[in-house]
Parts: sequence; C-alpha cells; structure tokens
Amino acid sequence: MITKQTFIKSVLREVDIIKHLAEKITPEVLVYKPTESQRTTLELLGYLAVGPGIALQVAKAGDQSLFAVSGEKQKEVTLENFREIIDKEAAEIKSTMEAMTDEELNEEIDLWGSGMKEPRSQHILTLVLLSFVAYKMQLFLYLKSSGLVHLNTQNVWQGRDPEPKN
Repeated sequence: MITKQTFIKSVLREVDIIKHLAEKITPEVLVYKPTESQRTTLELLGYLAVGPGIALQVAKAGDQSLFAVSGEKQKEVTLENFREIIDKEAAEIKSTMEAMTDEELNEEIDLWGSGMKEPRSQHILTLVLLSFVAYKMQLFLYLKSSGLVHLNTQNVWQGRDPEPKN
C-alpha cells in the first residue's frame, strides 16, 4: 500500500524525468513516429502533458466522458510550451490528490461500466502513475530510434545525463 504522498512524489519524479527527456528533442524529432499508425513524438508529448491529469479527473468523478476534452487539449501542446503545460498539470495532480479523502480513494467504482468495481485509488494508480511510466519509456524509445543513440538508462530512470567516460 502506498500513501498519497508517496504517489505524489512518484508522479512528480516521473514528470521531472519526462521533462529531462523532452529537453533532448530537436525539431526534426518532433515529427518522428516508428510506424504510420503510431503517434508522432509531438503527439506523444501532448499526451504526456495532459492525458494523465485528465485521467485523474475521470477517476475522481467516476465519469469516463471527461476523456473527451483530452484530444483537443493535446493539440495545444508544442515543444515550446510543453514544460509549462506539464508543470501546470503536475501541480493540479498534486493538489487534487492532496484534497482527496481516504474515503474517496477507497470508494469502489465501476469506471468502465463493466460491472466490475475497483477502488478509485486503483484506477488512479493505473491511469496516472502507470501511464507516466509507460509513456515515458515510449518517449525514450522514440528518441533512441530517431537517432539520439547517446541516451541511456540514466536518462530514462534517473532523469540525468550519464557521466562522460574517460
């Protein structure tokens, strides 16, 4: 069992690592996508900047229709405003989580209308934190496969550049 504070700390750490990776993006990398059916790097940044924050609102309200605003908000993200938008979303995630009571987090909800209820906290863990982790890795792999071969595990797990080898 993790606490709200541990969850928040983990989310903010993932956001910091994602911002570190985003600093490596050059204009030509923005249009990269591994296959025709996948997102471009810019579209992936858009998702990372707003998707998990919207997902938290969905889980909090128990209303998946709130996902409808995600696509338009993602289109507003550029490389230039990415840091500002993800910082704003991270602050909103932090304040929303801090304001939620244990009763709200433990409430069993059927978010997907499947007849299966899970604690709201489980939905939040999956939709917010695990999304950041998974899509952070996707961003890292996009960067590597688009030619930024100097990136390594320190970039993706620690959010820092590796020490130069002598």
